[in-house]
Amino acid sequence: MKLITENPFADIRVKVPASPPPDVFTEIERQLIIEAFRAHPVYHYFADYVEFAMFAGMRPGELIGLRWRSVSPDCSTITIWESHSRGRRKETKTNQTRVIALNSRLRSILEARRPDKPDLERLVFSSVKGGTMDDHNFRNRAWKPILDSLGLDYRKPYTTRHTAHSHLLDQGWSPSEVAETMGNSVRVVYSRYAGNVKGRRPLPD
Repeated sequence: MKLITENPFADIRVKVPASPPPDVFTEIERQLIIEAFRAHPVYHYFADYVEFAMFAGMRPGELIGLRWRSVSPDCSTITIWESHSRGRRKETKTNQTRVIALNSRLRSILEARRPDKPDLERLVFSSVKGGTMDDHNFRNRAWKPILDSLGLDYRKPYTTRHTAHSHLLDQGWSPSEVAETMGNSVRVVYSRYAGNVKGRRPLPD
């Protein structure tokens, strides 16, 4: 028997099917979810966190780990340079620092939450007991029940980030602007979110 010393399939490239665009929340769904959290007798505690996630588009670990030291004194910007996952702090997914300029909606949330003399090491969005939020507990005990109560198809909390990406593109932001704000590459923005953009212009005659 003759042994094969070379892989006959080495030059064959298997084409991986393109991933469909994320199933993001519509503008109406986004607002319904925020309002449902604010109206809930227990889960209203997480309403600010959910609203911030829906519009800032941060990764859950970045938002859970956000400390007052990363918020500008006037609450107009936040600097993203760290994340929190599974009980420990680490660098962001891309190991890069970015600054997000906040709109009036998100700025108002921070202004209302910020103490007069904040401990810069304290979390902006903590658990009910004041510690670090557990994303699994939040998903199972608050997020899923709220979506169920609204009759919405289940989507992971990470969908808040996808939603922010898609709506910014739909509002006319360029892919490079979205990439810089969200901490992604332009290639990722094109490949993942372009399919969700509405109101495309027709081809010229």
